[in-house]
Amino acid sequence: MKKAAAVLMAVCMLMGLAACQETNPTSATEATKATVSPTQASTVAETMPVFNAEAYSYMLDENGHIKDVKASDYATLPDFSAMVFYESMYQMTFEELQETFTDFVNSYENLNTERMVRNGDSCYIDYEGRFDGVKFEGGSGTDTEVTAGSDEMIDGMLKALVGHYPGDTFEVEATFPNPYSRKPEYAGKKAVFTITINSIIESKADMTDEYIVQHPDQIAEYFGVTGVTTVEELADYCYMASARYNMEEDIRAAAIDGSNITEVPDNAILFEENIYDLYYYSTYGMSFSDFAAENGYSTSLVSGYIEDAAMEDILVMAIVEAQGFVASEDDFAEYFGSEGLEERIATYGVPQLKFQMLQSMAIEYIYSQITIYE
Repeated sequence: MKKAAAVLMAVCMLMGLAACQETNPTSATEATKATVSPTQASTVAETMPVFNAEAYSYMLDENGHIKDVKASDYATLPDFSAMVFYESMYQMTFEELQETFTDFVNSYENLNTERMVRNGDSCYIDYEGRFDGVKFEGGSGTDTEVTAGSDEMIDGMLKALVGHYPGDTFEVEATFPNPYSRKPEYAGKKAVFTITINSIIESKADMTDEYIVQHPDQIAEYFGVTGVTTVEELADYCYMASARYNMEEDIRAAAIDGSNITEVPDNAILFEENIYDLYYYSTYGMSFSDFAAENGYSTSLVSGYIEDAAMEDILVMAIVEAQGFVASEDDFAEYFGSEGLEERIATYGVPQLKFQMLQSMAIEYIYSQITIYE
């Protein structure tokens, strides 16, 4: 699959609007078109890239609903409890799990600062070279990765690393080769290098219970889960998470197909056009349609993505209406976290954040109703 196609698809995941909304604003303008009539053919972002609360909350009312749209007029909700999915059909294979674990352990450097440097070790060093006590151009480096004992640097100076320990600082005399094409004026000159070994880069061991317990931050960052303490627990989580992720498209399709949405209101289309454009302007510096055209995708494909996203919005709003879900500013801190909340509100606006909360409530409702067997 081409990279551009993957980017297009990634933005269109089940209820995937949040991915667009998490983009950090990079610029703003004074002019907005938040009062644009829904019948006009332009949106806020199509006119100019605007990244502010008014733009992100375009076409939403104060309650986080799409303006002037009663979703139940467009969708008849299905009996979600009659929908059955089998997790085992969607979860990753054992081979894929092992590959995931391997990718994980290879993603983080394991730095050793205690043992002696051996020949062939990869190390991080700081070094500073001098001619007759005077520093020279190109003779210094910080946290430079080198191989102990190798000929990567002049006159075998890295052989001196062997036998030292991280934290050691020492001097090494080295003579530039003659001739020396990179800096002819250095050819044959003797330099003194002050070297500090910062750490040894260890190769990764297999995933173990001990490693998981010792690196909870890495586990949380890479896998998005906390509290696991064994390989078995992490594997169970990976199987479940992969199944839920792979299941999403089928759940989405079943939910929308079952809702019999035959017409999508203009305001829902305008809302999604604007959100997509804001995302693509902030990420690629161009509108969604321009990005698609530049990568050879048709206008019908663009329209299809927009309409699919708008249909998801109608499904969400129909659930919100039927269940009487309400998003309150009082719950923002609990939902989004208190850190950076004021900036988030200023960036996206209260209506947009309420929409995200309602969206999450609707998704949780669907999952609470459908049946998922292992």
